[in-house]
Amino acid sequence: MVATGLGLGLIGMAGSALGVLNPNPLAPIINTGEHAGLVFIAAGMIVWGVLAVRTSVLGRWSAVPIAIGVLGLSGLTFLWPAAFATLEGGVVPLVFSGSWTVLGYALLTQTRSSGTRDAAAARQEP
Repeated sequence: MVATGLGLGLIGMAGSALGVLNPNPLAPIINTGEHAGLVFIAAGMIVWGVLAVRTSVLGRWSAVPIAIGVLGLSGLTFLWPAAFATLEGGVVPLVFSGSWTVLGYALLTQTRSSGTRDAAAARQEP
């Protein structure tokens, strides 16, 4: 799911970088793909978040992927241009970006769980 979302997002960003903007007839298609990609990323993050919470793999930060997923589902509003414009001008994109920063921090500071240490120690014993 996430790979599909990232692919659609990459196509959308590449199209924008190459100047495929309005009034080009391809612009709405590329923009729609980019926002549909966000929904795929969100679905993948929710699945990952549920697994992270169930295993407490990120400690107190284990729920962050769920928050990213829920915020990413707001990409569905691209189906309603007025709602999308309102959402895009609000605080949701900033909270979404901040959530990725928190997730990065959690991944960088996460230590190995005791189960991983026990398995590594067992491999080293003769």
